[in-house]
Amino acid sequence: MKGLRLMVLLVAAPLLLAACGTPSAALMAPLELRFEAKFEGPATVSVSGSNENLVKNADIQAAVSSALAGSGLFGGGEDKFRVTLSVLSIENPMFGLDLESKLRIRWRLTNASTGAELWTETISSSHVAKLGDHLIAAERIKLANAGSIKANITQAISKMASLNAGPK
Repeated sequence: MKGLRLMVLLVAAPLLLAACGTPSAALMAPLELRFEAKFEGPATVSVSGSNENLVKNADIQAAVSSALAGSGLFGGGEDKFRVTLSVLSIENPMFGLDLESKLRIRWRLTNASTGAELWTETISSSHVAKLGDHLIAAERIKLANAGSIKANITQAISKMASLNAGPK
């Protein structure tokens, strides 16, 4: 009986520990985006509304900041821009083999120098983490959340890149 308890403890402990944590910013930041600078000035990012037990606002902020810096979308100049994200919902299944994360974020781009709103849109995205991605369900949820955030960031930066930023 003692051997069975020990085995259950050895199997359950890593599963419980894996459930404690959120995906890292590095998993959420798209690396493949690259644009010619459209906005003449730096951008600051703020994030609110995330369920901190699933994904931390600070990690989403770091992922967006990293993606924006890597994209080249914001360049040197006098203006300053603000990118504001409001996480409206993160939906995760309670159990399953293939786990899908559904995400909705309201994005807002403003010229912080003038106060002008340049763009606002709510973007929905999703990502499925399959059993083959990781055997532990809590890790699959982290991967699904990271994938849906990465997809959301990719869509938002691509849409910002398509805006007419005006004369340079």
